[in-house]
Amino acid sequence: MRNIVGMIMPSLLAPLARRRLLKSSTLALAAACLPAPLSAQAAEFSEGDFRYAVQAYGLTVGALRLQNLRRGDHFEGRIVARADGLAAILSGNTTSYSAIAARVGGVIRPVSFKSVQSKSDRQRLIDISYGSDGQITSFRYRNNGRDATSDVPRTAWTNTIDPVTASFRLRDTMAAGRGGATLPIFDGRKLYDTDVTDEGSTDIEIAGQKVTTRVAKLVFIAKAGFERGDGLITFPGETPTQYARIHFRPGDMAPILMTTVGDATQASASLQNDCLGKPQTGACANIER
Repeated sequence: MRNIVGMIMPSLLAPLARRRLLKSSTLALAAACLPAPLSAQAAEFSEGDFRYAVQAYGLTVGALRLQNLRRGDHFEGRIVARADGLAAILSGNTTSYSAIAARVGGVIRPVSFKSVQSKSDRQRLIDISYGSDGQITSFRYRNNGRDATSDVPRTAWTNTIDPVTASFRLRDTMAAGRGGATLPIFDGRKLYDTDVTDEGSTDIEIAGQKVTTRVAKLVFIAKAGFERGDGLITFPGETPTQYARIHFRPGDMAPILMTTVGDATQASASLQNDCLGKPQTGACANIER
């Protein structure tokens, strides 16, 4: 079974049930859990450097960092997911995504995307560049230092976006109250649609306090590069039984809780700290090994 990375970060947890952790998406994003724009009209994303604790089966199994910075008309995003404890023993996996995107004519388009997946026995590197029309202009995939080929045919790359740009579009959709969207995501190895449904507002309890949140439900539809048994994936024509939910904080739309629902694993990632502008020590230390 292959892991899944790149959807939204909750999806990084699903493979733990099959003795692997971290491959989303996640973003699984994902992944898709960076701060959202304050409004659909404002071409601005609130900056943040959020840290999350990832849990499954009542155990802390990983750490997650979601970083978003503004650079003029461009947005820089970074997602880092690391397996800890038993999950680290089983997989030793750290995955990082970094991307630049730009709002062009009201649409957020990818500019560049890089991913690094490191395990005890391998390292995968992916580097993608996009033209002004948002189409892929260059692609490189290296596996253990050797050039490799994606299982997704080039003819299927058209009009796709990377996982980090997808996270920007997700928050844009939620901030605007559009009701939903379909995000066509290609992470260099896998191609899938993320069907987003705005489920409205709900109250949840965090650290003993009731918090009102906006909720997005995400269903991941396999298009290419997946195998039966891959966590959180629904194949075309099937009724979804596995999905993820993200709870956003009203106002700045920062994701404060991410959960997965699936046949094998229920996992969560909960916000612990915002480390923007703080020393990278202690609770704000760099989680990359």
